[in-house]
Amino acid sequence: MNRTIVMILVLLVLALGGGLAWQYSRTTALKAELAGLRQAQQAASESSEALRAAQAELESLRLQAEELPRLRRDSQELIRLRNEVRQLRDSKGEFQQHLDAAGEENEQLRAIAQQLRQLAAENEQLRTQLYQAENPSAPPATTSTKNLCARNLRQLDAAIQQWALENQKTATDTVTSEDLMPYLPAGMPACPAGGQYTLSTVRAGPKCSIDGHALVR
Repeated sequence: MNRTIVMILVLLVLALGGGLAWQYSRTTALKAELAGLRQAQQAASESSEALRAAQAELESLRLQAEELPRLRRDSQELIRLRNEVRQLRDSKGEFQQHLDAAGEENEQLRAIAQQLRQLAAENEQLRTQLYQAENPSAPPATTSTKNLCARNLRQLDAAIQQWALENQKTATDTVTSEDLMPYLPAGMPACPAGGQYTLSTVRAGPKCSIDGHALVR
C-alpha cells in the first residue's frame, strides 16, 4: 500500500511538473507573442505618423497649388500697377514741361500786352497834347476831348478787368488806383478836359466827373 501511495505521489509530482512546464512554455510563448504585438503596434504607430505627415505634406502642396493662380494674378496686377505708375510719372513730367512752357509763353504775352498798353497810353497822351496844342482855346467839352476821355475810360476799364481776372475778383469787389498801377505802365491817364476819374467796383467801371464823358463798353 505504501508503494501504491508512493507511486501516486510520484505520478502527481510528474503531472504537476508537466503542468508547470507547459504553463511556463505557454507563458513564454505568450510573452513572445505580446512582444511581437507590441513591436507590430509600434511599427503601425510609426507608419501612421509617417502617413499623417505625408497627408499633411500633400495637403500643403494642394493648398499651394490652389494658391498659385491667385499669386500669379496678384503678380500680374502688381506689374500692371507699376507700369501705370511709371506712365503716370512720365505723363506728369511731360505735363510739367508743357506747363512750364505755357508759363513762359504767358509771361511773354503779358510783357507784350504791357508794352501795347504802354504804347496805347503814350498814343493817347500824344493825341491829347496835339489836340491841346492845335486848339488852345477850345472848350473842354468838345467831341474830340470826349472821345479821348472815352478812350482813357476804356483803358482804365481794361486794366480793371485784367486785375479782376488775375486776382479772382468778383463784380462787386472794389478797385483802387493802386490796384491798377501794375496794369498801367504809363500811369493813370488824365481826362483831356480836366475832369477827375473815380473808381468804385469792377462792374461799375471808371467814371469821369465831366457830364457827357462816359465809358462805352
